[in-house]
Amino acid sequence: METPKPHDPHLQGVTPGEVKSELEKILSETPSDLAAESELLARAHEVLHSALQ
Repeated sequence: METPKPHDPHLQGVTPGEVKSELEKILSETPSDLAAESELLARAHEVLHSALQ
């Protein structure tokens, strides 16, 4: 059995600037209806979730 290896916090998958840029791009879109707005917010949530992993 392998020993679990903790995540190295010094190795960033994305920079804070990249996260900010991606969120600004997503949130600058104008949704046409509630379903489109929900999809935009889900995409923004996924960006944040991925950045925090």
